[in-house]
Amino acid sequence: MSANPEMMPDNPLTYFPASEIWRLFMERTRHNEGPDKFDEKEKGYMEGLTEVLNIMLSQPPGTRLTVGQIVKYHDIVAETINKYPENNLGKPNEHFELGIRSGTTGFGFILDREDPHCNATVEGILELVESIQEEIRNGATPSLSIEINIPGSDKLEELVITAEPINMEELTERLRKSTVGALTVTAQDKESIANRFNKIIETFYQELDLAGSEDDKLRAIAKFIHSLEFTHGFEDANCRTVVMELSIWALRECGLSLAMLKNPNRFDLFSVSQLVDELKEGRLEFESYSTKNLENYLQENNRLDVTEIKKHLSDDSEKAMAQINSVFTKIIEGKLALNLDIQHTTMFIDPEINKTNCILALKSLYEEKYKECYQKNFTANKKVLDAIASRHMITTDSTYGKRLSDSLRRVGQERQLLIGFRKKE
Repeated sequence: MSANPEMMPDNPLTYFPASEIWRLFMERTRHNEGPDKFDEKEKGYMEGLTEVLNIMLSQPPGTRLTVGQIVKYHDIVAETINKYPENNLGKPNEHFELGIRSGTTGFGFILDREDPHCNATVEGILELVESIQEEIRNGATPSLSIEINIPGSDKLEELVITAEPINMEELTERLRKSTVGALTVTAQDKESIANRFNKIIETFYQELDLAGSEDDKLRAIAKFIHSLEFTHGFEDANCRTVVMELSIWALRECGLSLAMLKNPNRFDLFSVSQLVDELKEGRLEFESYSTKNLENYLQENNRLDVTEIKKHLSDDSEKAMAQINSVFTKIIEGKLALNLDIQHTTMFIDPEINKTNCILALKSLYEEKYKECYQKNFTANKKVLDAIASRHMITTDSTYGKRLSDSLRRVGQERQLLIGFRKKE
């Protein structure tokens, strides 16, 4: 399972529908809840993440990442949530803390792979234990404890990770019998966490220098994001800052297409190899929205053929809607030059007729895909489908309606002139 490098231009969003950016910031398992779901819980959620995305994309590829930048990205996300007093965050002070945390932190984990919230695997926990022990042997002082549920009981059994040898077979057996647990990283000060961040960044760049293949790059990215996420360097918003934002940065840095992750929380305690597979799957999903083939067809062919247009659309009706709208928007805004040609047999033919024919064909296809999507996916929740469609220019832009009306009037006039001209002949 590998992504297509031809889908990856210098700007990773060149052929990705702008109306679907929200999908990068929600796990794929929840896309069916619509683009507004997370903002309903935390107003400003998408606003902050989009602001960080814009900042990252404004920087030239190759701009070296620093700890200060990571903190800045986190604080933008946190401050955007904090500026809306109506947010009920369930915290004593009702706001997200800024900057690097200090003190003890931790998070729960679910080992049941059938659970949609699963964020840990046996392989991932074992890999982490070995990694922490290696750090301790090399002079680092992280302190890690793992609590595992005891089968048949609601009690948790604690395992403190030190440099002392661990019976890995016994630990593996205990983990395989468990379904949930918790991981705790004992007190660290801000400077220690910043130093750990910096080391993780340096290691990432070193591994990139040695990467000889796409898989090597993906492995370096998976290890980089996993190490930052496990560190849990902030009191809040770790996953959205580290996994959602920095995975975009890292993939772009490596010249790879972006990824729509099925469950970003898997970067907590999945193994690096498993996370590479997550990235590959997510990249394929991202690329399935690409409009590159459709844009190339419209630019390189001088014959408008709806059957051919359909060949360059996704088989998924919802994705096809996004692709059609994206191309439609670029045509309306003059960002996509068409090479369509019709009979140049008279001086009365207006070049705008070609554009009008194309947008009419796209609009008709969009309506067809909307109906398919409603019947297949959203019969029980038309509100979500309409929330998705409301982001599309093809259905909401009033300027388009006026411009289309004007174009149609011109088309009608030219056809009448053409008919009259031929009758006189």
